[in-house]
Amino acid sequence: MAHSTIRCRYHNAFEAVHRLGGWTSGLTLHPTSPLPLPSPATPTWLNCRKLPIVTERLSAHALRIHFTYSNPPPGTTIRLSTCPLLEWHAFATINNPAAPGFSVIVSDAGDWTKALIASPPRELWVRRTPTCGVLRIAPLFDSILLVATGSGIAPCLPVIMARQTRTYGSDIAAIVDALGANTRIHNTSTMGRPNMLAIVMEMYRQTGSEAVIVISNPKLTLRLVRELEVQGVPAFGPIWNS
Repeated sequence: MAHSTIRCRYHNAFEAVHRLGGWTSGLTLHPTSPLPLPSPATPTWLNCRKLPIVTERLSAHALRIHFTYSNPPPGTTIRLSTCPLLEWHAFATINNPAAPGFSVIVSDAGDWTKALIASPPRELWVRRTPTCGVLRIAPLFDSILLVATGSGIAPCLPVIMARQTRTYGSDIAAIVDALGANTRIHNTSTMGRPNMLAIVMEMYRQTGSEAVIVISNPKLTLRLVRELEVQGVPAFGPIWNS
């Protein structure tokens, strides 16, 4: 089920087998096995809570969810669920520098996210401790070039805000626009699909960045990272479904 083709095509089935099958295997270990059996008192389960949330509809394709229990650093993620025994979904945290709390942006990327956007709940199950995502490496460099397409813009926002889109509304768009000459927005609706490698290489040279981080769909992320590495550019991107 973990084979990339099967995992992509039958993702919900993969989740169920991965979770329920893993637990079953753990519970049926031989008594002499040195591995500890899973327990309801393990830190992972103690960390799960059903928390009240405040939602903000950014558009028909995006929902912003606000939390108040933590102020996580840029580059971290949390996992959310409406059914914790079956599935969890990771989202980048956006710290609120002006007040306690943070938010995440849920973009329409599948059945679960589509249902959440269409009918926002008042509570969600949360794995409360944020974990590091690929953008946590951003502080390792003096300067970086962020490349994002579609919903990949959301995980980049915390890194941009730490320095201080229309789909996400005027407030979110203003964060990106405020970068001025350090940003380039390409509207595929009016400008067509761009030559990403040419644009990225031009921006990389102009800005004098030390590295490039790509947050996009799996196909473009893998291709662009490989092409940049061939050019001798330090490039990073998340693995699929990371």
